[in-house]
Amino acid sequence: MIDLIIFDLDGVLADTEHTHFSALCMSINRVAGLSYTDITSIIRTDGSTTKNKLAVLKNIYGWDDAMLKEIDDAKQRYVLDEFVNIRASSQQIEMLSILSSKYKLAIGSNARKTSVDLIVDTMQIRQYFSYIIA
Repeated sequence: MIDLIIFDLDGVLADTEHTHFSALCMSINRVAGLSYTDITSIIRTDGSTTKNKLAVLKNIYGWDDAMLKEIDDAKQRYVLDEFVNIRASSQQIEMLSILSSKYKLAIGSNARKTSVDLIVDTMQIRQYFSYIIA
């Protein structure tokens, strides 16, 4: 018997892959001066974490941890600015309403808690979930 349904957030409940990747590219460009073409010839929108993508660039360009932190911080600012525009569709709301009346629902995400909370609140879907793990 099913008691709990766990949803991923990025790419399942919210279409955020492009936002994450664009924000990372803008941050790398601003901090390190690499062109979008140079960046996308090395890293892709493949579902891997920002940390993993930055590790690849660190190995290629020899960037120090301070530069990686600056890129990561800038990326997070860009992402949070964009996440305030995410909306749930009427179909999502209907699905979550039906499912939450029969099952406990949860979100399990590899994303940062700050991002998850902002997306869930902006989409106005928090009330459907018993658990949110980020």
